[in-house]
Amino acid sequence: MAIIPAHLMRSVGGGYDNESVAVSCLCLTFLLWTYSLSGTKPKSMTAWGIFAGLAYICMAATWGGFIFVLNMIGLHAFVLFLLGRYTNKLYSAYTLWYVIGTIGAIQVPVIGYGPIKSLEQLAPGVSVDTALNSSFVLTMFGYHKKLRKVTWTQRLVVYLTIFGLAGAAAAAGIAYLWPRGYFGPLSSRIRGLFVEHTRTGNPLVDSVAEHQPANSEAFYQFLNVTCYTAPVGLAVAVLVGVFKPFFKPDTVTGRASQDPLVFLVVYALVTYGFSTKMNRLMLMMGPVAAVLTGLAFGVVLDFVVGEVNDLLDMFFGLFLSDAKKVKTTPVKEKVEDEQEVVESEAVNDASSSVKKRKKAKKDPFTPSTPTGKSDSKDAQKSSKSVEGDESQGVVGAIEGICMKIWTFFLVRLLRKAAAVGCVFLLYEHHHHAIDFYNTASEMSVGLSHPSIMFQATLRDGTQVMVDDYREAYWWLRDKTPADSRVLAWWDYGYQITGIGNRTSIADGNTWNHEHIALIGRCLTSPEKRAHAMIKHLADYVLIWAGGGGDDLAKSPHMARIGNSVFDDICPDDPTCQNFGFYQGGKPTPMMANSLLFKLHRNRVNPQVNVDPKRFKEVFMSEYGKVRIYEVVGVSKKSKQWAANATNKVCDAPGSWYCEGQYPPALAPVLKKRKSFAQLEDFNLKKDAAAKKYHEEYMKKMGSK
Repeated sequence: MAIIPAHLMRSVGGGYDNESVAVSCLCLTFLLWTYSLSGTKPKSMTAWGIFAGLAYICMAATWGGFIFVLNMIGLHAFVLFLLGRYTNKLYSAYTLWYVIGTIGAIQVPVIGYGPIKSLEQLAPGVSVDTALNSSFVLTMFGYHKKLRKVTWTQRLVVYLTIFGLAGAAAAAGIAYLWPRGYFGPLSSRIRGLFVEHTRTGNPLVDSVAEHQPANSEAFYQFLNVTCYTAPVGLAVAVLVGVFKPFFKPDTVTGRASQDPLVFLVVYALVTYGFSTKMNRLMLMMGPVAAVLTGLAFGVVLDFVVGEVNDLLDMFFGLFLSDAKKVKTTPVKEKVEDEQEVVESEAVNDASSSVKKRKKAKKDPFTPSTPTGKSDSKDAQKSSKSVEGDESQGVVGAIEGICMKIWTFFLVRLLRKAAAVGCVFLLYEHHHHAIDFYNTASEMSVGLSHPSIMFQATLRDGTQVMVDDYREAYWWLRDKTPADSRVLAWWDYGYQITGIGNRTSIADGNTWNHEHIALIGRCLTSPEKRAHAMIKHLADYVLIWAGGGGDDLAKSPHMARIGNSVFDDICPDDPTCQNFGFYQGGKPTPMMANSLLFKLHRNRVNPQVNVDPKRFKEVFMSEYGKVRIYEVVGVSKKSKQWAANATNKVCDAPGSWYCEGQYPPALAPVLKKRKSFAQLEDFNLKKDAAAKKYHEEYMKKMGSK
């Protein structure tokens, strides 16, 4: 897992996104969760459940992807319940993880009470808790044991009654809270997993390239040979983890729980489905693809080692010591031991049931009626007991027949031939493992390099290292006052803060849609109007230029995002089609008049110049990739007002999380904005303009 490219792309040093830390927290949470289900000692299970909750808190504090972890564990628990695998161990582990993790997540300011209000976070809390708590009630009063001795119809009636009452209580709570606006809507990022890219209704989410669907080339690029080996491991997990316990439960075999294998099945299927919808989630596939590949090779290795050991017994009569024999018992002996356990337990159950019936007959305190109802009940119990013994006997008989076939001399020889074939195939295709290692090593070099530096070839063929971005950020660090504020598109916010050590007006934390929209309005407005706003917000404006994915290429998204809140940017045009270029590269009038176009083409095009009385160019990188302009005439009054701690809104006194407020001078501009929540939140009624905007946006984006 450490070298698979899907995992490397978000776990290397030098990354400036929260995923670089969050992926490790994600893997740790899943590991501890599976540990909490695989053990047999109650104390250790309790400890692992607590540790899983603590790891989940770390995940929630680092990345919004904690919602994926929440729903994955909840879905796994629910699938186990549907498979009839409910145990007190599952109930304890899930309850500890959910309660501790939720309490901790609520303490993260940007999350708040989302875990108990947001629909995508409430699903595990409502559905899974209802199922597990209902099962716990049945277990607590001993109904589970009693239900094994009744017909399926009677069992179904009991289950429907218990779960129906629990469901009715949950439905009553939802019916009471829904009209009061308690529940939050599904976020646009979650909706993006179930709808076509660019059709989420949120231009900010639609603008992210990583939200596009992944194709087959992307899967092979980031998963490589595990694209072929992981499905084999998935098949093993399905057979052993899902189907085998139906015929031989863990309580019979005495082995460790197979519940963690079910988690691998659920994890693999969900991440594969979501990756086909959103390329960014390919990073989630890395851990499970690596584990399933290891599972596949582990099964092959066990088979080969077992057959080699059996071959030694057949031809050389070599017997291992008792200690080693326990670890490497041939397949035949393993299954025979298991069969003996099943048969002995079946005999013990039958004898114990007979003893109970005899004891019941001899017990003078056993109530009886003249009609002989107690005798009939005893007869029913004994018949059910015998039926259970007979069902176990059928399984044992089938298993015995299979074992006779498996241990038949000719079949044993065929097994040895198959083992030789496995070794031959592994040797014949070992170059794929070498190729995978080499490919991962090559990709790791590129992924580990700072993303702000790259090698390029000039027109004369000269190889150069383009270091424009680091150069620009260091210029900010070394040449600007420490209290300088930099306005740039949100993509570069983390880099400005982390490398330039200057305050960025916006960054990759895009929780505040309206704030990103204000940045879009500033950059897409005419120069004079833009300066009137920016002088109250920032001291410098930084843009990416030089072609490729620069700010000019992103400008249509800036206009759409800005227009989603300030509808006067592109009146009656939700997708801002008038903000762009004609065929041949000529800008539209709206584009030509925008501040962004003038900052980008200043002095590059002789006909385009920025007013030096408003924006003064103070830095241009060596290859023109970054340009920085000083804002002339910055409002000192607004800057002092914004810096005043009393004007910051903190979630608690002395907290590190404080939402800044806009200076009063921007009030006329802010009056024109419309909260984007009105378009996404079903608790808010859409007015006619908002409804029309949404319909037009979806219609035009759907025609692209």
